[in-house]
Amino acid sequence: MKFFLTLALVIHCTGIGVAQNRPSFPVPRAEQEFVALFPHVEGYGGAIRNDQKAFTLAVLPFAPLDLQITKAQNYEEANVLRNFYLGIAGAASGIDPTALANSFHCGKTCIEYRRSDVVGKLARIAELVDEFDAARQVEILAQWGIKDEYRVNNVFHMMGQTNESLPSPLMGFVPSDKWRKLASPEKYLEEIKLPQAKFDAMLTKVKEMSLAAVVRDSQGNIRVVRVGISDNEAGLLFVKTPANKPKKGQKMLDGREFVYVEEIKPNIFYYETS
Repeated sequence: MKFFLTLALVIHCTGIGVAQNRPSFPVPRAEQEFVALFPHVEGYGGAIRNDQKAFTLAVLPFAPLDLQITKAQNYEEANVLRNFYLGIAGAASGIDPTALANSFHCGKTCIEYRRSDVVGKLARIAELVDEFDAARQVEILAQWGIKDEYRVNNVFHMMGQTNESLPSPLMGFVPSDKWRKLASPEKYLEEIKLPQAKFDAMLTKVKEMSLAAVVRDSQGNIRVVRVGISDNEAGLLFVKTPANKPKKGQKMLDGREFVYVEEIKPNIFYYETS
């Protein structure tokens, strides 16, 4: 990871137009769309510059300085780009993210702490998952611990504004360089026909349990993310069918690899990724 964070700093400082005296971009076909992300990263990063706590929150999974890659060709491609993006986000925020990212995998004690936290809330989390499962209009519900900032699908409500990130055409980056301005989060809920009361109830539970995100995948599995940074993530996975059970060492197209998997109850797994 350290190499790619360093390379990200070089790209950030020299820019796309300086081809000499800097390493080549690791995924050449993604370079143009990747560099187009800089205004967003610099805008949000500049607003929290040199604030370690705010940066730690902003790089949580599905938060403003996290990156989804929905059209990667393989695990390796997505993994390198996500780590690369973390370096750019750190440079824009005036924070070195290397130690923060490396500290995630800090041994058995850390695993046990994170596991006990979510398993101890399992009954309440299961209620939230049932509500989320019934709200088929929602694929992502996230918050990052900053007052009045949250995300529903690709709509980010942050810094007093509500905007929908439109995935980049080639790589499916979210956030991307294309945004649709919305009058309010309430207007978006009206668009997707999700009752405000149902949304508020789910978001309140996510905040009360200090969860980062609840996410639905293409197989209908629901992932409850407790904490994470870049490809490192910990939480609970509610699996719909046994064929979709996670396995240690399994690599995913979004750049994550399962490094710890434990079945807590039938088809409910505590997991960690790297």
